Amino acid sequence: MGGVRRMAVPLSIVTTLAIAVMLFHLKQRVGGLEKELAQVNRTIGTHQETIQVLRSEWSFLNRPANIADLAKKLLNMQRTPPDRVIRLEDLPVRAPSNSVTQTAGASSILPKSSALTVRTGGLTRQTGSLQ
Repeated sequence: MGGVRRMAVPLSIVTTLAIAVMLFHLKQRVGGLEKELAQVNRTIGTHQETIQVLRSEWSFLNRPANIADLAKKLLNMQRTPPDRVIRLEDLPVRAPSNSVTQTAGASSILPKSSALTVRTGGLTRQTGSLQ
């Protein structure tokens, strides 16, 4: 029995030291992970702010007035003059044809010198003459 007691004290000291070293190591790892978590949370906050700014800019740029101004400047688009607009009833009636190459209508309605006008959302773009 005396040998067991002599071994119990050093064994408990070694066990206590091993547990203390493991707890110290675990505490260091937890501290490192907490720092990493704080950095990730700061990064997330920065990204959320950036997303909010980008959403605001997108809303500002997508205003209909802004898009109309850009279309007018960059696409050379203009409003269709009233004399260039005709009613559907005023178009000549043509018989259906099977050939894709046959065209009727535009050249007989507009003068030869007129430019073709494409209408998009109240704005038009001059695409050239019909000649």
